[in-house]
Amino acid sequence: MVLLYLPHPERFWLASIKDFSELCDPDVKNGKLRHLDRFGINWTAMANAAQYNGQRVINRDVYVDEGGVQVFELDVSSLGATEAQIVQSWFSKMIECPRGDPGDAKPSNGRHRLWTSWTACSSALLPIHSDFLTYEDQIPYVPRMRETLKFDATRVLGRCSEAVALSSPLSATFGLLLFGVPVGTATKRFGGSMPVGNTSESQRAELHKTIWRIANDLRGSVDGWDFKSYVLGMLFYRFVSENLAAFINAEEHAAGNAGFDYAMLSDEDAEYGRVDTVAEKGFYILPSELFQNVRARAPRDVNLNETLERVFKNIEGSAVGTDSEGDLKGLFDDLDVNSSKLGNTVARRNEKLVKLLDAIGDLPLGDLKDNSIDLFGDAYEYLMQMYASQAGKSGGEYYTPQEVSEVLARIAVAGKSRVNRVYDPACGSGSLLLKFAKLLGKDNVGGFFGQEINLTTYNLARINMFLHDVNYERFDIAHGDTLADPQHWDEEPFEAIVSNPPYSIKWEGDANPLLINDPRFAPAGVLAPKSKADLAFTMHILSWLAVDGTAAIVEFPGVLYRGGAEKKIRKYLIDNNYVDAVIQLPADLFFGTTIATCIIVLKKSKKDNSVLFIDASEQFKRVGNKNKLQPENQDWIIDTLTVREDIEYKARLVPNEEIAQNDYNIAVSSYVEAEDTREVIDIKELNAEIARIVARQAELRISIDAIVADLEGGAA
Repeated sequence: MVLLYLPHPERFWLASIKDFSELCDPDVKNGKLRHLDRFGINWTAMANAAQYNGQRVINRDVYVDEGGVQVFELDVSSLGATEAQIVQSWFSKMIECPRGDPGDAKPSNGRHRLWTSWTACSSALLPIHSDFLTYEDQIPYVPRMRETLKFDATRVLGRCSEAVALSSPLSATFGLLLFGVPVGTATKRFGGSMPVGNTSESQRAELHKTIWRIANDLRGSVDGWDFKSYVLGMLFYRFVSENLAAFINAEEHAAGNAGFDYAMLSDEDAEYGRVDTVAEKGFYILPSELFQNVRARAPRDVNLNETLERVFKNIEGSAVGTDSEGDLKGLFDDLDVNSSKLGNTVARRNEKLVKLLDAIGDLPLGDLKDNSIDLFGDAYEYLMQMYASQAGKSGGEYYTPQEVSEVLARIAVAGKSRVNRVYDPACGSGSLLLKFAKLLGKDNVGGFFGQEINLTTYNLARINMFLHDVNYERFDIAHGDTLADPQHWDEEPFEAIVSNPPYSIKWEGDANPLLINDPRFAPAGVLAPKSKADLAFTMHILSWLAVDGTAAIVEFPGVLYRGGAEKKIRKYLIDNNYVDAVIQLPADLFFGTTIATCIIVLKKSKKDNSVLFIDASEQFKRVGNKNKLQPENQDWIIDTLTVREDIEYKARLVPNEEIAQNDYNIAVSSYVEAEDTREVIDIKELNAEIARIVARQAELRISIDAIVADLEGGAA
């Protein structure tokens, strides 16, 4: 027998009984619950037991105890263990129904009923089938219970301990659900939970799979490359909303206002904090326009596309006239909520937008106070990587594989614990720049600077900075052509520069008579060919490199040995002792190409007059359809670069004079001899072996002939 103490009138519970009966009816059961049939739930038994007739449900009795509180008595002895716990859990959750007014006869709207049903079934199944409940099964209820329904876990658990008498396993699971910690990141009993932010590698991999599945399922017939702006943009919208709310809440709580919740504040009251918050965070979002509140209203908002369009404009507009205006302007330009890609009609588009909001809102990225900023950034990086891998050449132009980025950043900051400013003239999505934050910590990087010519990618880079919690005053990402119109003259020189510029693209070159006098290109006395801008980027980087700085640049292999203007630029670099090292990378590392690229390391203050050539072409592991630089491969490259000594078949320190004698060819293969792995053959021994084989063959022939003759004689 289970007693539930109910703070609602009887008619509220009669409506709840009807809801539950409909839930269990095989003809109307919500599709979200159908996959749970694999656990053998007897929906028919529960539906029959909960027939709504206005009088009874599973031997239902309603009476008032001495304290004047209604008691709802359930006898679930006629049901199986799983079914009984589902019934108990479902009705128990109505005690804290956040949308159910005690005066209403209807306990909840349809949307909340789905969530309540989902959590009830899950809470009943977890203690019994915890080993078989998949990660995907958990996703729909955890974020909704914690974020959208806004349960205060402490209040609810305290109230439930007094008001609900449940079996021990179910109580433990109920507490686990309310706190929003998925199974797999916590023990099966409340109190042994692990914060979501401390995600293990296996859980992170599982999260990545879930993110990619959701992104693919959500886009439908829309091309994945086109749809990336919607997924990434909405992820950014969720982040800035939660980031701002967490920031304001923390300040209010520190000031003694423990019950403050910015999301529940009126827009009118919120206006008082706008100026100070924009000065600190760079933007402002009114409570009604926060992701979680827009999402909650979305299914009922027939003008959702207009609502989102207004919200995005307001977020960008909040920075107008402030120092952060340039960092926010146009951030949502690629998230076109009125695009026909989402649907042919407004209703269809809004339907897709609701699904998008729910999918992004359901991603288990944790609470910002639980170190989950890394999870947001990590999820964003993972999505960009996956979109890049699917997009081929176009993807490779905006995203450098993580392991290559790490090698470049480690080269640029070798021996340093802090750098003043870091720079990437072709920054793509900004991943390369953010590697410095990972290696040194954000506080040990004075500023992040970059430029990107592609508008969509430029927006991705700025979003990437925000998602990794790099505040607006710490980065400056510019839009435009770096070679023709560089945007950071006032910030150069830079102590660390990394770049993976586009390979052999066209540029103005000598067609623009002004460029030969540009201080970046003039020292070489010649411009890079109009059809191959590779060394134009190299000269630009060298010009903006600090005297004590290091630059690491991914280069197309042709720049190492081609003649003409490129040879003259190499001559300038070698004769002035700017090339510190050339590293040959493995083939098939990058998206969109299988070419084996290289890294050129530049320095203005070298300790010798030589170039270290490193052959790292074998330093990889095949993973899927691409080669990857594993941690041990990365360490080998950095160690070899640091030691700066000859290693047979792997590395060689070559004087600049020898390079000049070799026509300024700086291809690694010209100086590092490849190991001959062919088998050494002793010709004399081979001939002797052949002679032995021939002699033995003759002996066998004679023996065979004798046997055949004997057989022929016997037959006669």
